Amino acid sequence: MPDQQEQDVWTVGRLLKWTADYFARYGVDTPRLDAEILLAAAMGCERIGLYTRFMEPASDEVRAKYRDFVKRRAAGEPTAYLIGEKEFYSLTFKVTPDTLIPRPETEHLIIETLDIIKKQELGDPRETKSESEENSEPSSEDTVTDSETGETYIKFVPRANPLQDVKLDILDVGTGSGIIPVTLAKQLPSCRFVAVDISQPALEVAKLNAQTHEVSDRIEFRYSDLFSAINPEEKFDFILSNPPYIGEEERETLDASVRNFEPAVALFSGQKGTDLIEKMLTQAPDKLKPGGWLLFELSPIIHGSVLNILSKTPRLTYVKTVNDFAGLNRIIVCRNNR
Repeated sequence: MPDQQEQDVWTVGRLLKWTADYFARYGVDTPRLDAEILLAAAMGCERIGLYTRFMEPASDEVRAKYRDFVKRRAAGEPTAYLIGEKEFYSLTFKVTPDTLIPRPETEHLIIETLDIIKKQELGDPRETKSESEENSEPSSEDTVTDSETGETYIKFVPRANPLQDVKLDILDVGTGSGIIPVTLAKQLPSCRFVAVDISQPALEVAKLNAQTHEVSDRIEFRYSDLFSAINPEEKFDFILSNPPYIGEEERETLDASVRNFEPAVALFSGQKGTDLIEKMLTQAPDKLKPGGWLLFELSPIIHGSVLNILSKTPRLTYVKTVNDFAGLNRIIVCRNNR
């Protein structure tokens, strides 16, 4: 980055252009986006606010903070760790180097779980109207007449959450920053959640996220190695997990920003990446209610191996595999058959 003593004025727009070019030379995947996110953080504003401030000179304080961000990002440190947060399912979550950085692929776990619940509780969700379709056809009570002017207008009334009263017990194994239970708790206000992790620092971050999104009263966080902290009599309607699923043999093929900065305990699971999933498949049936669901994320590389393991687990029935946005095998759905 140009030295502070440069005679030229370094405006927001000029800083962004210089940084995007600099990041591109260092192989950052999204150079312009990262430049914008980091500058917005340094300035203490929303990213969209930068677009109205392109000609504004950046203060010395902002430039000093931004310079530190840029150096660290060019060295491989993830943007999410630099600013301390990451968006997931339209919610903002605190993240630290003790937690895995949330990724869009995990949103499929949320979507699939909600679809299953809707189908169980409300019938096939494909037969129900979308929210936009409902609002385009307001009911008679949405039509309001002003008593003074006589003017008639449409008043859009927020639709009730169809899952408002659904009561289920849901377990998240390896919760990390808590994105799965927190996101689902926002959608399922009458459900009970237990979230476990083998990392106490990660659990502390998850608790903060639950407090931020005002769902901490419905999520119980426990330190646990898989199901070790689950009482024998506890049974769940759903067990969800984004477990470690990368093999040690893949370690050197990972992007340096992942390999060198994200917690290894949340990434790696034995030589092939299947060790923890195999343990989970063996133990999960004892923690599920009859007909309960197990959904978990995995790498497309180990999909075939996991299906083979699942075929040897008689108490679980394979239902389907959900593909991610790239069309890759990402979420396995199975069910307790007892």
